[in-house]
Amino acid sequence: MMKKIICSVPVLAITALASAQSSSPDVIASGGDFFTGSTFTNSYTIGEMAMVETFTGSNYILTQGFQQPDDFSTGISQLTAGSGLSIFPNPSNGNFSLQAQLDKDATVKIEIYDVLGKLLFTESQVAGLGVFKKDLNLTSFESGVYFVRFTTESGQKQITTTQPITITR
Repeated sequence: MMKKIICSVPVLAITALASAQSSSPDVIASGGDFFTGSTFTNSYTIGEMAMVETFTGSNYILTQGFQQPDDFSTGISQLTAGSGLSIFPNPSNGNFSLQAQLDKDATVKIEIYDVLGKLLFTESQVAGLGVFKKDLNLTSFESGVYFVRFTTESGQKQITTTQPITITR
């Protein structure tokens, strides 16, 4: 009996602490949600950055005030050293040369995207071991920044590199 009482005390204390704060869904935001359980309420919003105060203990973290954001990043990875891809001249008037070193025979896919992610051009071909070179004529494209996505596929291995290009007139 004493063992049950000793084990019940921490559970009751945690339950009391967990239900010590409640929040209401009175936040106006572009996105988020609100959840209610038997002993808790939880809400989140997207984009709010302010917060009033945070208290930390050995078993809890309590933030009072405004909602905290879910920070995440989006982007396109840049060309890394040793990837074997070069595009030149960059910037240009729309005429580019793409060059890559292939370590084996592969299917090569070239895709051009605008800054909104819309696919504007795609081409695939089989290329052999060694230097792969392709001249791209993008003079019909407007001035701006575009992204070249270069993919090689050989057997089960696929490698994709994305690099920005700039067309200026």
